[in-house]
Amino acid sequence: EGTDVNALQEGRSSLWLALNNDHLECAQLLLAHGARIMRESVAHHRTELMAAANGSGTWEMPPDPLPIRFPPEHERAEAAIVRSLLKQGTEVNGRDDYEYTALHYAAQRGHIAVVQELLEQGAQVNAQSWYGVTPLSLAIEYTQPETVRLLLAYGADVTRPAMTSTPLQLARQKKNLLIVQMLRQAGAKK
Repeated sequence: EGTDVNALQEGRSSLWLALNNDHLECAQLLLAHGARIMRESVAHHRTELMAAANGSGTWEMPPDPLPIRFPPEHERAEAAIVRSLLKQGTEVNGRDDYEYTALHYAAQRGHIAVVQELLEQGAQVNAQSWYGVTPLSLAIEYTQPETVRLLLAYGADVTRPAMTSTPLQLARQKKNLLIVQMLRQAGAKK
């Protein structure tokens, strides 16, 4: 007899733990052996899809983030896992306790392949958290210009404020001239 790949430990599935800790090979192995989405396996209602989109063992971002670049093979593996979870029926626009979606987490981290996959599968590009935070505002806040470019290509609203700042105001505050230029080209005025 083998181990139950869907058993819960402290309310979390093995798949959720593997994804949350960025153990992609382990997650792929679990999926290959029948791991399935566990609706009851969530921490703060963060689903397996959110864990895959987040791609790290922490939900907190560093106070002064630098753009992070993941090796292409890592991003492709994450996107493949996201695709597999969506095929199992996970909700692409599911939300956590703060109303963040998987797209918020992927945009924040600059996971281009995951952002692309989520958008292709119908993720709401202008989804807002309780605080009004959008995937675009997170990509700007965490200096992810390629993610900003992709979100704009999918119709991200350049006028919608996140908390008190518009995307253009936020890019100016971050002193990111490239993102300021992209937003202006997309129609941002203030």
